[in-house]
Amino acid sequence: TLRFRGREITHQEIGLALLNRMRDDLADLIVVEQFPKLEGRQMIMMIAPGKKKPGGAAKPAAPEVAA
Repeated sequence: TLRFRGREITHQEIGLALLNRMRDDLADLIVVEQFPKLEGRQMIMMIAPGKKKPGGAAKPAAPEVAA
């Protein structure tokens, strides 16, 4: 949620660009459930955690101990 205060509401395109940049930066981690929309003085975008990739991250190998 992005809340516009005072005269900020006249620059809605800046708020939309901010939410879109956040969506693009987190694209591999999230799923957008609702794209940005304006409700009064708030711009709302609903996101959820993304689906995990099959296999997941490889577990780190145990460090070798030199004897």
